[in-house]
Amino acid sequence: MKGDDILEGEFPSFAQLEIEGSTFKLCSAVIVSDYHLLTAGHCVRDDSSGAVIEPRYIKAVVGTRVNIFSENRGINLEVERVCPHPGAKTLKNDIAMLKLAKKLKFGKLIRPACWPLEPVEEIAIDQNSVCFQVGAGIDARVKKGGAGHSKFYIQKLRIHYKGEKGRGPGFITFRNSTGAVCLGDSGGPSLCLNRVTERWTLIGVASISACRPNGPNRNARIDSVLAAKSLQDCSPFKSG
Repeated sequence: MKGDDILEGEFPSFAQLEIEGSTFKLCSAVIVSDYHLLTAGHCVRDDSSGAVIEPRYIKAVVGTRVNIFSENRGINLEVERVCPHPGAKTLKNDIAMLKLAKKLKFGKLIRPACWPLEPVEEIAIDQNSVCFQVGAGIDARVKKGGAGHSKFYIQKLRIHYKGEKGRGPGFITFRNSTGAVCLGDSGGPSLCLNRVTERWTLIGVASISACRPNGPNRNARIDSVLAAKSLQDCSPFKSG
């Protein structure tokens, strides 16, 4: 990602995913309720067959600022149910909901992100907003067992909305001149802080990126989730 290391408790809504399919892969995610995480839809589909990965092959980690290969990697969670957006297989509306097997206990290190109360573009361009992408900071060489991870800490990357439409109505696109979303960051949240209200609002989750500075970082829009019946079956949705 080439961002900045986060501080303890700075992004308590962030989660990491360890996924076993035909290949091992890592993804990021975001806490949206005491039972639910959001991630990228392509994260929960097998790379070879495209089939939805069974919950037993997905492990989540929350409550930490270090990556998944650390000894102090946070709290390990089991997933009970996987609900992808019906269009996620084609990377349109690339978003999925995970229902956890046990209820989360919120505190300083574990807390949900806020749902948007207005169109996400308005939040992103608000002069009082500062927006970040949060991800695992892992590079393309990563393999199961920890070989090749480039950063010890979860990272944040300041992002800027340029008014781009992205690749269809399911996306919102950001850019950064020094870093970019890459492998391991998929599914990680784009969050905007309103410096007046001090409210962290979830805008989307990382989907498609050029993996290079100033390249387009496309996020699956959070507002596209609200109309998806298959996701509503996994979780009750409400703003605030």
